[in-house]
Amino acid sequence: ALADAVGPRYRALVLVAAYCGPRIGEIAALRRRSVDLASRSITITETLVEVRGHIHFNPPKTARGVRSVPLPRHVAEALAAHLHEYTDDDPDALVFTAEGGTPLRVSLWRRRVFQPAVKQCGLEGLRIHDLRHTAVTLWLRVGATPVEIARRAGHSSVAVVLDRYGHLLPGSADEVTDALDVLASRAGRSQNGSTGDGTDAGRATDRVRLTLVHNAETPAAAGVPEWAYTDSNCGPLPCEGSALAN
Repeated sequence: ALADAVGPRYRALVLVAAYCGPRIGEIAALRRRSVDLASRSITITETLVEVRGHIHFNPPKTARGVRSVPLPRHVAEALAAHLHEYTDDDPDALVFTAEGGTPLRVSLWRRRVFQPAVKQCGLEGLRIHDLRHTAVTLWLRVGATPVEIARRAGHSSVAVVLDRYGHLLPGSADEVTDALDVLASRAGRSQNGSTGDGTDAGRATDRVRLTLVHNAETPAAAGVPEWAYTDSNCGPLPCEGSALAN
């Protein structure tokens, strides 16, 4: 709804922000040559900043900020339509511009376009940067790992992802407990050759569990969260901002 509320000129911008997670300055600095529709990806190499009314194009704030970001098919299709309708053919042309074709002044765009659209959709309080949090939340929901999230979002390290979004990672108290049972089962088998409650059924159940763990390509494939095999002292902090509900 928000993508439609901002109007056809900026529909693709909102979709890129909410599903792919670039910062608004990175989106405003995106150039036609950085969009690869064949591979459905965009390459982030610059960010637009406005200082005292003057626009500057700078490199991303960290080395990890230079990155290639995959596009979901529906976002790539919206971006293709946008390029055809609103972007010059020059490879250096900015993908998203103001009405007159000038670089997007984010503060002005926020006030004139984004905030009225947010109000129209009943999402008062939603910030542009919250679309980035929305993207991360969606990635987590479909099973992206912290490493993949850090790469897509351009974070300096996986620790940043865990600090900001650790509380959103898949896993409930029951799943934690079940994972510990599987690990204990492995340890018991290595020491005693049998585990469980001592019954034939218990030993059979353990054998099935251990076979799944040993044969799985990843811990998650065996129903054991990957973090169950990782020693980490990182504690989750509340997510910055908010995210759109899916």
